[in-house]
Amino acid sequence: LGYRALGVAPDAGMAWRLLGLGTALVAGAAVLAWVPRRRTAWTGLGGRTLPAFLLHGLLVRAAIGLGWLGPSAQTTRLAQGLLVLGAVVLAVLLCTRPVERATRWLVSPPIEPWLARRLRVPARESGTP
Repeated sequence: LGYRALGVAPDAGMAWRLLGLGTALVAGAAVLAWVPRRRTAWTGLGGRTLPAFLLHGLLVRAAIGLGWLGPSAQTTRLAQGLLVLGAVVLAVLLCTRPVERATRWLVSPPIEPWLARRLRVPARESGTP
């Protein structure tokens, strides 16, 4: 597909593509500039984001199933604010060390024994160098 198939002139399409790539480059540089180089109180939480990333969906699905996150729960500004506050608290709690320890078997199971069996090199015969 070319730009003409999308109903856009090629020069305008290329200009928008370059603008998008430039914007992405600037946004990426801004994020990297924003990340602190020193260790802070939040550094440990940032290093434990995998459990939060993998487990939050299960908790959200459970809340939807229980009716906590239905359309009626988001009708007022107070409800919306509480929802955002609850999401932030949940994210921080899921990044804590106790949650990491409790879910390590699920989030990052030990693969070394399995990997060692898969990569086991056959023993050499005594007569070969």
